[in-house]
Amino acid sequence: MFERIVVRRGECPVYPTELAFALHMTEDVTQAIFERMKNIVKSLLKDIDIAKSNCPTGAHVAVLTYNNAAKTFVRFSDFRQKQLLLKEIEALIFERSQNRRNIGDGMQFVARNTFKRVRNGVLVKKIAVFITNGGSQDIKALVEADNQLIAAGISPIIISFKDIRDVEQVFTDAVFVLPRQMARSEEQLQRIHLCMLCFDMCEPSTGCPKPRTPFIYPENLEVTFIVHDLQQMESGNSEKVQHFVNSIINEFLNSTDPKAPDLHPGLAVVQYAPNHSLRYRKGPFNEEFGFLDYIAKTLKKRHTHDSFDQVNSSSIGSVIDWSLKNLFSNQQKYKVIFTIFSEETNIDEKKLLEISQEAKCKGFAVIALALGKITNITLLEKFVSFPSDQHLIHLDRAQKDEMEYALKYTVAFLKNLA
Repeated sequence: MFERIVVRRGECPVYPTELAFALHMTEDVTQAIFERMKNIVKSLLKDIDIAKSNCPTGAHVAVLTYNNAAKTFVRFSDFRQKQLLLKEIEALIFERSQNRRNIGDGMQFVARNTFKRVRNGVLVKKIAVFITNGGSQDIKALVEADNQLIAAGISPIIISFKDIRDVEQVFTDAVFVLPRQMARSEEQLQRIHLCMLCFDMCEPSTGCPKPRTPFIYPENLEVTFIVHDLQQMESGNSEKVQHFVNSIINEFLNSTDPKAPDLHPGLAVVQYAPNHSLRYRKGPFNEEFGFLDYIAKTLKKRHTHDSFDQVNSSSIGSVIDWSLKNLFSNQQKYKVIFTIFSEETNIDEKKLLEISQEAKCKGFAVIALALGKITNITLLEKFVSFPSDQHLIHLDRAQKDEMEYALKYTVAFLKNLA
């Protein structure tokens, strides 16, 4: 069954939108600053059409505060009338906090929890507006937040009353620092309203900057995907894994400049066939997936579908060991081992942890995708790089939307390595 979404030019939002506001309540936020945060939310909502039902038009709005824990005041389903929504926002009471600010943690909470029950559709937009009184020193938390927001399809907007260069390093085009002068501050908010909340990709306003060209993978990156033999995997998972890997490879090829004279990202896929002797295959993996060799679309698709590099071994730990010794060069700065585990994967716990430790000591990032009911998920948490929640993706049922999340998260993680 298909929904027909009617796009009405001149309305805001142009597309059905799930819009969340997160106010960071920290030790330096006073009553006056909190009131300013509320006024910003009301100002941005002034010309927003609030959805009166679940039909694919207008905006659903959620409002929460965040310090070390989140407190939701308005859920997406709570209000269908703007005046009642604005009254609820006006009634929010200031609660003083003694906690230091960690914007990344707040963003991760929003990415994981706030948008769980929302409308879905090709044109539905998800936007999270974070309002803060300053920056955050935890860059790793910000990078992980960026990964999770991208994977969940959420566009962030960060509004700050002070310079937040640490946040700007990660969210380059999404940060707006409001000037102290009221008139200039209003101009910034109007720009956010026009170019972010009400942006029409088909008829963009002349006052809005052009969307940034998607950033590509670091040129000094090498990543190897290690996959259990697809023929021995449960058929449903086998198809999903093949689609996942094919999508990653096509993303790599499409996001890379084939004319780069020297370094370029490298990628290999090793299919693990258990219960056979290890067969050594000589040659660097970028001969298998050389970006200069596979430019034509038809060649890309045929190559990614048919040419898994197959290695025979009794355990996945041995395959990782072989890959470390034979596939990676010494030229690249960022090296990643990405292992896909399923319920059928044969795991030698001692060997797996030993080779994982060796890889980490050599500067490799160790990531894993686990599908289905893995009996020892604690082992995989030790296997991947720290922190495990940023390097281990566990999907119990591996449904289509979960695999899509895993794909987007992986792409964002690899692109954010530099």
